[in-house]
Amino acid sequence: MFAKHRILAMPKRSLELLAVENQQNFLFSNSTFQENIQTVSGDPAYKLFLGYHTPWWHELDIHGGTSATDLPM
Repeated sequence: MFAKHRILAMPKRSLELLAVENQQNFLFSNSTFQENIQTVSGDPAYKLFLGYHTPWWHELDIHGGTSATDLPM
């Protein structure tokens, strides 16, 4: 299988460690890939699904809306 574009959703440091340990690998030995590792930025992203047996927010008389937080996971 071939792809024109790849997304590796990994921290930059993890990619660098893999590159060091797998220097003979076709991906990590590619000079373009090595250059592209330097362009990796650390943008945290989370996707979270919470399921509850009963809607606890109804007890607080909340029936709709959105919620956001800046607290760390």
